[in-house]
Amino acid sequence: MLLIAMEETEITVKIPLSVKKALESADIDVNVAVSNAINEILQRSSIKEHYTEVILQNKEINAITAEDIPPGNFLYIPDLSLEQYEAIVDETGWEYLDGILIHHSPESNIHNAIFNLINHRAMSTLDPASIILRTSHVALNIYQDKPEPDLMAFSKDDFRRAKRADGSESEIIESAPLLVIEIISKSSSKNDEIKKQKYLSKGIKEYWRIYCHDDPLKVMVCWLKKGIYEETEYTAGEIRSRILPDFAITFEELSNPDISR
Repeated sequence: MLLIAMEETEITVKIPLSVKKALESADIDVNVAVSNAINEILQRSSIKEHYTEVILQNKEINAITAEDIPPGNFLYIPDLSLEQYEAIVDETGWEYLDGILIHHSPESNIHNAIFNLINHRAMSTLDPASIILRTSHVALNIYQDKPEPDLMAFSKDDFRRAKRADGSESEIIESAPLLVIEIISKSSSKNDEIKKQKYLSKGIKEYWRIYCHDDPLKVMVCWLKKGIYEETEYTAGEIRSRILPDFAITFEELSNPDISR
């Protein structure tokens, strides 16, 4: 019997002794394994609020294509390799988080308007001689996870792509961005809470979440300090990057993105 602490809740989990011994013999931390399994179940449950799970019977991973997972659906595929991820996804919005491959629904008009605003602002204020920008539909490699933020800014000196097993370069980015911006919709809000911890593990120094469907709109900014994120909520005024101070945007511009460019 194990006592697992998850945030502020303690739960008791009973597992067969044979399973416990098998995990220990494989040098797997039993508490971590159980916690990960519970988190996976919770994540799949939360995704089902907005997405439909696809069940593919008797189909090999290497035979799966984007058509098997239409927009608004997801597929549970544990241990998906970088090469397998690349073979499945197309140019639309995807993410691979904790063994779940998500095909996002098309973005809303407000999402697109805010995206165009922040992308235009980043391109017009950040120096291309030192900063590389990547936007949505480009994946970031975090161990096996492949999130696709709306905007990423990288140091040009540190920029590198992930390597495939054969040594060739992938379009998936390996280096840690200096700044990540996510535009949060109702369907993605719970996923983005999960991504916060993944971005922390990657060492991303600054992470913005723009909640475009909240009323009123709000922005949460996380700054990396002593191994944890310090978070500040904005509902008015200017939001200026600490790591890239030339990049700034006002709350009023975000509230009226179509007339702010």
